[in-house]
Amino acid sequence: MLLKVFIVDDEPVICEMIATLIDWESYGFQIAGMAYNGQDAWHAIREAKDIALLVTDIQMSPVNGLELMRKLHQEEMRARVIVLSAYDDFHYLKEAMALGIDNYLLKPLNKEELETILEQIVSSMEQQYVLERQDAERNNFMRTNVLNQIMANNYSIRDVKEKCELLDIRLHEAPFQVVMIDTITAQSERAILKERHLCQYALLNIAAEIMENRGSVHLFGGLSGEVLLLLTKTDNQWSHNQINELIHHIVHQVEQSLHIQLLAIIGKPGRSWRLIYQSYDSARELLDYKYIVEQTTVLDYSYDNAELKLKLIGRQLGLDRISHAIMSGEMYQIRGLMEEMERRMMKASDSQQLHLWRSALVDWIRRCPEFLQSAELNVIDVQYRFSETIQQLLLVDSIPLLWNKFALAVDVFIEMIENINLNKSDNIVNDIKSYIDANYADNLTLKYLAVHFHLSPSYLGKRFREEVGESFNDYVNRIRIHKSQQLLVTTREHANDIAASIGYSDPNYFYRLFKKHVGCSPTEYRRMKV
Repeated sequence: MLLKVFIVDDEPVICEMIATLIDWESYGFQIAGMAYNGQDAWHAIREAKDIALLVTDIQMSPVNGLELMRKLHQEEMRARVIVLSAYDDFHYLKEAMALGIDNYLLKPLNKEELETILEQIVSSMEQQYVLERQDAERNNFMRTNVLNQIMANNYSIRDVKEKCELLDIRLHEAPFQVVMIDTITAQSERAILKERHLCQYALLNIAAEIMENRGSVHLFGGLSGEVLLLLTKTDNQWSHNQINELIHHIVHQVEQSLHIQLLAIIGKPGRSWRLIYQSYDSARELLDYKYIVEQTTVLDYSYDNAELKLKLIGRQLGLDRISHAIMSGEMYQIRGLMEEMERRMMKASDSQQLHLWRSALVDWIRRCPEFLQSAELNVIDVQYRFSETIQQLLLVDSIPLLWNKFALAVDVFIEMIENINLNKSDNIVNDIKSYIDANYADNLTLKYLAVHFHLSPSYLGKRFREEVGESFNDYVNRIRIHKSQQLLVTTREHANDIAASIGYSDPNYFYRLFKKHVGCSPTEYRRMKV
């Protein structure tokens, strides 16, 4: 970014000459403006605020160059200054030097001299930047260490008070509240996520830009790569809504800039600096949500608890969708949902996820009897069977074993539900047979009828065979062949057209089935009967 230069001289020709005398951009500068007296210059500089270099004449009215420099000092504007001086301005020049100018140019101006002065100023600015940066880094390092010691409740009171006073960390500005921000686990791999310290650095920079000029907040990096905010004076400087708005703004800006998802946790308030660690600990308690949520989320310790945590884990795994399918009788959806859940679990390898997922699966199994209460099933027997499953889940030590035990439990549970549904409707198979008899020409499949009657295909097939004495496909074929026999006798339609009308798109397949069931071809059958 080019640094801004402001030129002041009561002779417009000199201003224009200075602006065009050299290639300012080659030195890292750009002309930001010009004025022809100190008063106009002061108004323009105050408006711009970030002038890096002032080139000014001394003798001007109504405000001269010396008065302009004094105003800069009073407002603590740290612009470098080059004074334009005539030979008879020496007594003014001495006063200007006392005000701390960087150099002076005698009129008429000399291009080479101006270039030499600029090179010196640029070199001086670079050295100053390096020194200031080193000081800032040292202070930031000390500040981060002290704040992390306070978070961990691991410090000497005398030592930490001295350091906080030196670093302008105001321990008297209670109450305090800690906010923790970290990346979530369930997101597509990005290069920045592989380098945790770089990711932390990027998050700190974005958060720092947002909080620039905001008081009552300390921003620093945590020891595990997270970003921490320590809010002070939370009883009058920060309302609950303001804290939420700030954190949502930060995570939204990070999501927009870096395309990564974050978890932000607002800890509980601490009434004194000695209790800051409790706010930190309360936020850390919810940090394992980063293994659960799938998109940027802001959590508040005041409102989020273990029950919500299990709910979020269940949502991540798809347990809520499985529960909805069971409660709404849409058993045909469960196989696909279970396959999706298996893929999600098999991708994971983190032991922390094993612990979290096991908690959610056990909680789901515990609630299974609630689904059956209204079915008047023997609840004692149900609870016994599920208690045994829960014990098995609690003993597994790997995600594949956890999945296998849970999948078996779901199969048992679904069978119970379907038994209940079918026991309530002893005529279910007769209903299905009636549907087939009326719709034999449609593209009937076991899966299609399972969806239509809110059953699983496997159970429907088993129940159909038990009650009818033949498989679903055999029954459908038998009904269609019987109908074709009627059409061959009562109409003059070609056998191919009859095949299409009863649901067979392939005439050859129809011919084979007809001969298998009747013992002769459709043509021979028509000849015999007509």
